[in-house]
Amino acid sequence: MNAQPVSQPVFEAQRVQEMLGQHHGTVAECYHVAMAGWNEHARLIPDQHAQLGPGARGVYLHDLAVGHAKKLFAGTNVKNFLFRQVELFDFGQGLLLRFKQPDCPDTKTAKGLANQLLLIPEIALADPDCQTIVVAEYALDPSGTQIARVSIACMVGSRREWSYRVDSAADVWAKKRVIPEDKERRRKRRVQPLKKLSR
Repeated sequence: MNAQPVSQPVFEAQRVQEMLGQHHGTVAECYHVAMAGWNEHARLIPDQHAQLGPGARGVYLHDLAVGHAKKLFAGTNVKNFLFRQVELFDFGQGLLLRFKQPDCPDTKTAKGLANQLLLIPEIALADPDCQTIVVAEYALDPSGTQIARVSIACMVGSRREWSYRVDSAADVWAKKRVIPEDKERRRKRRVQPLKKLSR
């Protein structure tokens, strides 16, 4: 008779909110920046962009969000590592976060992470009785061109243990528009006055 593995206990939502603290806005920003990149792609290459479906958009947003998170968390106490092809962000004290595409079937590893069953060596000593993996997820507006909300959720198997919203477009994105790097570089350049030629 095969014994079913038992999930570990998970942190309550309030504890996760306290542990993530100031990083909530950072997590939300990652998805807003990713969506801005997707919309820029639509503007620059409209014919090709029109041929891409929701699956391509999901992969694109996920990869850009993770890439932006790596930049923002570099040099902080949040550590990033790859675990069986899944990018994880370690907030210490047994809390890990991953970015997730909505409605995307999970790989075997991701299912194990959602079941809170995989003991990950990087956090094994942090809190052996309660390690929790949460997901940063987003929902789109009806047009599919804007992020309607970003949430932090804790899944145990297919059951949503809890979730809470960390932003809305009005809360975060309207206050912090991201300037593309090339425009930022142009903005910082100062024009030097021409020197008069001596005769």
